[in-house]
Formats: sequence, structure tokens, C-alpha cells
Amino acid sequence: MKEYGFEEIEKEVKKICNLGEMIARENIEKGHSMGIEQGQKLERITLIKNMMESLQCSMQRAMDVLKLTADERKDVEEYFKS
Repeated sequence: MKEYGFEEIEKEVKKICNLGEMIARENIEKGHSMGIEQGQKLERITLIKNMMESLQCSMQRAMDVLKLTADERKDVEEYFKS
């Protein structure tokens, strides 16, 4: 077996498999994080819409009450523009 280099090939195959598994795990974690972020954006938008309807307040006032960051405000404003 050593003569033909099978042991070395086996080691290289294991390295490639480990690399593939690592990349897959990273992508799963990234997808999970993106899903959480998307869910949080949708929740903020729902809260803003509910406040605007129930309290008869402006979008700006609802965002002020919820103390949204500048980035969060931008996301909400973009949603309402579309």
C-alpha cells in the first residue's frame, strides 16, 4: 500500500473532507444568522405598523418610542417606501 501512495492519498482525502465539512458548517451558521436578522427586521416592521394603527402615530414617532438605531430606521423606511 505504501508503495503506491495510498496512505498519502487517504490523508489528503480526509483533509479535503474536513475542509468541506468546515465550509458547510460556516455556511449553515451564516444562514442561521441571516435568518435571525431577517426575522428581527420583520418583527420591527410589524411593531411599527401596529403602533401606527393602534396609537394613531407617525412612523417616526413609533420608531422613536421603540428607540430604533439609524440602521434599523433605514430598513423600516425602505420597507414603507416600497
